[in-house]
Amino acid sequence: MKGFSAKLALTVAAVAMTSTVASAQLTSVATVSVSATVTASLAATNGGNLNFPAVIQGGSGSTILASASGAGKVNIVGANNQGITITATTLPSTLAGPSAATIGINGYGYCYSQNNTNTACSPTAITSGGTIAGQALSGTGNGYLWIGAVLAAPSASQVVGSYTANMTITVTAP
Repeated sequence: MKGFSAKLALTVAAVAMTSTVASAQLTSVATVSVSATVTASLAATNGGNLNFPAVIQGGSGSTILASASGAGKVNIVGANNQGITITATTLPSTLAGPSAATIGINGYGYCYSQNNTNTACSPTAITSGGTIAGQALSGTGNGYLWIGAVLAAPSASQVVGSYTANMTITVTAP
């Protein structure tokens, strides 16, 4: 009987070990990042500079309409359907060039759209300090302002080089 008891004890021990091994769990842990971005409730950013083509000393000036390629562009984002007022805070009357030379710029016009296209608009005149009231952002919170202008004809002695200035556009939500 001793042999039987020993065999039984070994069998019970083997079953116990098997059941311990069978019930062991494999564990793996994953880490998932959680992130969020908070943006301003209203933001205006440069969507493109007003770039005139090269003009020749003593030649003609240049005009870029707000509805044309090369017009300056301001991208506006905010709340869906948000009402906005746009102010042409500063529209320069001259561009500064090399050796303190300047060239005139005037005849500013704008187009505003809730979609990212300016080809179907008729530009409206605006002056420095002028406002564009009664506009609204799109149902997805977007708006686009294009600005064109007229570059004066350079004189025959106009200093050769690049001429620049900055315009400032302010967007407010009532």
